[in-house]
Amino acid sequence: MAHVRPSYAAVVSEITAYLYESDPMKLKTPNEDEYEAEALSIVARFIENGVHLAKTDEEADTARVLAEHIVKHTFEFWFDLDEEHSAMIDFTMPSLVMFEILMLKFNRKVGV
Repeated sequence: MAHVRPSYAAVVSEITAYLYESDPMKLKTPNEDEYEAEALSIVARFIENGVHLAKTDEEADTARVLAEHIVKHTFEFWFDLDEEHSAMIDFTMPSLVMFEILMLKFNRKVGV
């Protein structure tokens, strides 16, 4: 059976939903699409940087670090956070969850 590449929109949609549920910026908004721009940016940068291509545990470890960097800088950009305010937000868990969503969508299995 041929591997079917996931649609970009499906990955963005799932990450948008995750961000809405976890609400890392504590916006408490009823707008379920509130984090769509951030999700689009994150997925684009994940793919642009090959985060989804990790095949070994070592590559996955490197990709996770890169993912956290991407997520942190994306939120700094979209929410105009300076380093002081950015340091108050823990992006580790959202980064790991979004990394795992991307890997699962691309049917990549590496150690966690």
